[in-house]
Amino acid sequence: MIPPKEIIYLESNKLMNISHSLGYFVFTPPKTGSTTAAKIFNNFDFQTFKISDTNNIELLSSKFTQTHYYNNLPDYENYKLICTVRNPYSKFVSLFKYTIAPEKKVISTYNWREEFFELLFDNITHHSDQGWAHELYFGSDPSSLGRKIDYPLRIENLFEDYSSIPFIKDSDYFKNGSLKKDLDLKLNSTDDKYDYSLYKIPNKWEDFYDQSTADFVYSKHKSYFDYFGYDKDSW
Repeated sequence: MIPPKEIIYLESNKLMNISHSLGYFVFTPPKTGSTTAAKIFNNFDFQTFKISDTNNIELLSSKFTQTHYYNNLPDYENYKLICTVRNPYSKFVSLFKYTIAPEKKVISTYNWREEFFELLFDNITHHSDQGWAHELYFGSDPSSLGRKIDYPLRIENLFEDYSSIPFIKDSDYFKNGSLKKDLDLKLNSTDDKYDYSLYKIPNKWEDFYDQSTADFVYSKHKSYFDYFGYDKDSW
């Protein structure tokens, strides 16, 4: 099976964060800590490049930009790849809350269980039908990147994973405690920008699942669970 040259999320711009001086790409799929990544990597020498249809790169910004695009650029095989990841069970709950938050159309018969399963079925089944281009976004096959993920940044293990990257570990940003401070601020802040009380959804993401919905997610994302070391029963 031939891996894709690029992964595009919906109508996202073809923008990539690259550090030529450090020799790194960063890929941040949606709902995997991309906002945190932008905050952290803007302390280092990363730039945002626009990728043309012929894989030429054009400098767009001297800063790291929050973007969800990946291109397996053929002339940069020696660059290391950093990729943000997240337990698929948790990721789908985050996506669900993100999709319902702006609606504000709660009715007395609203059934969050039915809506949640509909989201799971739509994202897992329909996007899988679109092939390689959506697989990593929805957690099914990390090999779709076409290259090794050198440094996965698990949202559940942020400090340890960020600290494992050599240029971060050797930096004053790490040594003076700024990395830990910035990550602690993120962990201690709420992810919920909206009031979900009318929806009567669970407070804990684990409570969104029963055995059947968990089995459904796992069956479609087994390679993702295995690749990043997430347990089947981690819900």
